[in-house]
Amino acid sequence: MPVSPEPVSRGVTSTPELRGLIDPELPRITASLKRWQIDIPTDLPRFGWGGALVIRLAREYGRAPSRSAIRIGIAAVELWNQRVHPGAPHQEELFQADVRAFRQLWDAFSGRESPRAQALHEVLFPKNWGSNPIPEMILFLRGIVATAIVAGEIPSDLHRPLFRWATAGGLRLEASIGRLEATDTPAAWALDATLEPFPSLEQCLSALPAARIAEQLSELAASPLTFDDQRIFRRWEPKRTPPPALREVRRGTDFENLWFEPIEQAMAAWTAGGPAPFLRATQYLQHQGGKRVRPLLVLAAAAATGVPPEGALPAAAALEWIHQASLLLDDIVDEAKIRRGHPTLHHATSQAFAAGTALFVLERIFLQRDRLSTGERKRLSDAALALAEGQRSELAHTGDHQMSVAQYYRVIEAKTARLFSCAALLGADASPAAHRDLAKFGREAGLSFQVVDDILDYSGDERTLGKRPGTDLRARKITLPLLLLRDRMTVPEREQLADWLGSDDPRALEQVRLQLARYAVIDDCLSRARTHQQRALDAISRWPENPGVHVLRQLAVRFVERRQ
Repeated sequence: MPVSPEPVSRGVTSTPELRGLIDPELPRITASLKRWQIDIPTDLPRFGWGGALVIRLAREYGRAPSRSAIRIGIAAVELWNQRVHPGAPHQEELFQADVRAFRQLWDAFSGRESPRAQALHEVLFPKNWGSNPIPEMILFLRGIVATAIVAGEIPSDLHRPLFRWATAGGLRLEASIGRLEATDTPAAWALDATLEPFPSLEQCLSALPAARIAEQLSELAASPLTFDDQRIFRRWEPKRTPPPALREVRRGTDFENLWFEPIEQAMAAWTAGGPAPFLRATQYLQHQGGKRVRPLLVLAAAAATGVPPEGALPAAAALEWIHQASLLLDDIVDEAKIRRGHPTLHHATSQAFAAGTALFVLERIFLQRDRLSTGERKRLSDAALALAEGQRSELAHTGDHQMSVAQYYRVIEAKTARLFSCAALLGADASPAAHRDLAKFGREAGLSFQVVDDILDYSGDERTLGKRPGTDLRARKITLPLLLLRDRMTVPEREQLADWLGSDDPRALEQVRLQLARYAVIDDCLSRARTHQQRALDAISRWPENPGVHVLRQLAVRFVERRQ
């Protein structure tokens, strides 16, 4: 449904300055949202701010604005603002094209001038960020600035002045709606510890080059705001994570037992030195356990190609943290309460803190990227972007009764298989042909792993899984078992299946399980998983036997035969 521009013209206030900021950009904002079929209620007061500011900042202060990046930025900040997500399956190709364009832009930005990327990082993530509460308005404005910096390739000498404007403007906005507290000062948030006292809004603006939007920026941050009762404000609040649980010592193969502690130590090394709230959170996550199959795959591939596995430990641990960050966001979206037998982080603390922890983990990898080779950084970056594509695609297909098996495979290819393929290549040092074998091995092994994961969500039990079964059903995720079941059901049965989606009633899961058994769906899903497993084994079937190759084969078998 197209987004009507009329309510935005009325906006928060009718001052000419704000209308001059938002109205000229309104067609671009609505076109960007319509492109992704995003339906945002335009009667909410702040609609239009984010998109207009991204466009104007990128164009007036940037030197190489990217239309694709601006389009992505508009959608991102408006979705963040209104807390909704896109959901049109037929827009998937357009989204992937946009992500590819944005990836090229970011690669150019961070690769051509890494000092600029570092400068952006330093002002966006101060050394002890996350230790103090931060009001929503400041987070919102700083997020807009960061988006505009990347989308417009704004020069690094303007990063700090723009972030200072965002902080001072957020202060003014918070004060205008009476939510400013006595402790709300820039020094308290440690957002800019280099200036004391912190400059006023007017001083922040005067530090920026003369531009047509200067007065509009001032007016925007100084305008009195009104909000309806439906608006939910959330401050960033650091949380105290529960003490880590006693980690169970896992018994596995000799290879797993040998590398279990080195992997944990390498993971801890990535997050060491961070703010105390995040450090406790990452320790909590590590002690929840986990199969660590991705880092094991990295080390096994290294051994299979004659590389000492210890040299691949930093990259293996970084990949596992990328996976952990995705699980944090998955649990928030799924509203899951249990992960690996323990409360999920967002359930033990808050959704905002868990999302911040995911961002912190990714920030630590970026901050210490010199620990990785150029090739490792590129592979991890590509895998992380593919994972983001998969996560978004999965959200887009949430509750989509028309989703096809081919679309399902595209989701798990991006979300899971590419991470496994990355793992198989990270530690390897081999010929191009061997790299192709490993890439195929990782892809097929990853597909088998995800198919079995989706099976276990219906066939497993909570004690073995470490989480409550039926998570996908309650979250309205369409996975392979439901797709095959849907295609075998009668029309009335399909209508009943649609009613069970999203239900928290235990009887809904029980009924789905009965239907899965009736139509022999689980057996067929397992057959598909074994097909992928065999393809993975075939990829390395001609490799000479050595300890690393033996472990790769063991992992491929275990991915399908596991029960958790």
